[in-house]
Amino acid sequence: MPSITVGYVPSLEAIPLLDWASEGSVRTQSCPGYGNMVRGLLTGSLEAGLIPWELLVSDLLSRPGQTRAWKIPAIMKACPMELVLSQPARKQVFPIKRSSRNSANVELIFGVEARHSFTKRQIVVWMESLKSNRMGSPRFKVLPMKLMIKALKMGEVDGVLAPSPWGLQAEVEGVGKIERSFDVGEHGQHLVLVCRGETVSRSHQLFVDFAGQLTESNALKRGSDRFLKCCSAMAASSASTLSAELFDLALKRYSLHSLPDEFVPDASWFEKELEILVSRRAVSMSPASIREVAGNLLCA
Repeated sequence: MPSITVGYVPSLEAIPLLDWASEGSVRTQSCPGYGNMVRGLLTGSLEAGLIPWELLVSDLLSRPGQTRAWKIPAIMKACPMELVLSQPARKQVFPIKRSSRNSANVELIFGVEARHSFTKRQIVVWMESLKSNRMGSPRFKVLPMKLMIKALKMGEVDGVLAPSPWGLQAEVEGVGKIERSFDVGEHGQHLVLVCRGETVSRSHQLFVDFAGQLTESNALKRGSDRFLKCCSAMAASSASTLSAELFDLALKRYSLHSLPDEFVPDASWFEKELEILVSRRAVSMSPASIREVAGNLLCA
């Protein structure tokens, strides 16, 4: 069976994918960001990728000739998102004393992983929850995940929002602090594995029970050989500045086993989620287009 190359951005949520890939004729390729992954999928250097749902639709499927080219074998576990504020930004957002000297608007710049990402809306909602008349509208800077902590350290952004353990890295390095009051809320992201249609047809047996294999894996068990192997692989990848110790710390802090299991989506799931994207103006689709795209994405 020909080898299949699957792209991923290093994070806690990629561990089950790496564990699955180690058992068969699948190669994994770390990517510095989702923009790089989408380019790889379009050019054919990647045959599959692990990507947030809204970015798949807005950055890949929306391109000419792409709606019939891709299949989604499974919806994956999406690990916690970590909102990190630099120390100067924290002092602006949470001043010790409220006085006339602190009356100026707080205008923050956040690093996010993509222009169409739901993370932007998550940040806006969090800022609105602070109920402060000093908070101005945030600005966003799209950055590869690998460069987010560097930008925070250099003062190019005031905060970043990224999947664990990127936020933990900022805390460990003393660059910023994870904001505990942040919650993704209704704008939480779905993580999907997207594959070329011909790849799924050619290697149907490989994907037929993909979701079930991930659910049964012990890769997200602290201290297991599978977990340590995947952590080491991601820490050593060219797209990562993370250490194996950070992955262990993240799994200690977050119980991913409490998250919904991986599952195989049906047409109704695709239709519902596409309608949500349309309602949030992330994409523009007619009801007929929604039904067509939903049918095309099915692996059955």
